[in-house]
Amino acid sequence: MIQHIDTHTRFGQGQNPHRLDLLLTSEDNMVSNVEHRAGLSLSDRVIVTCNLQISSQNQKKAESRFRYFKGYHKKMNQNLLEMDWEADLNALTVENAWTFFSSTLDDQMKKYIPKSVPNKNKRRNVWITREAVTKHK
Repeated sequence: MIQHIDTHTRFGQGQNPHRLDLLLTSEDNMVSNVEHRAGLSLSDRVIVTCNLQISSQNQKKAESRFRYFKGYHKKMNQNLLEMDWEADLNALTVENAWTFFSSTLDDQMKKYIPKSVPNKNKRRNVWITREAVTKHK
């Protein structure tokens, strides 16, 4: 951790000056232009101002997911059983056979397994992570 306040921030009359304010960051370049200004009115504390360099991570776009428990598995299995796999895969290389198999399976899943509809109206706080929420509970 990096401490950005490097001078005393409290000057009590007849007392030794103390550094009471901390500004800790994990990176040195997150804070710039740290200034100490005169306190308000009769306060014995200085006012600390600075510029913070922060950025937010791109929020993940809500994606639809397969809802396997609502799928038409019997129809999908029937279609897959009706295919002539040997004829389709015999002349192909291993990589091409895998590509053919996975694309065929994807097509069947798209056809027979419904997807969830992402909730576009659900507001998510960018500033708090799921990990922080679970630790808070």
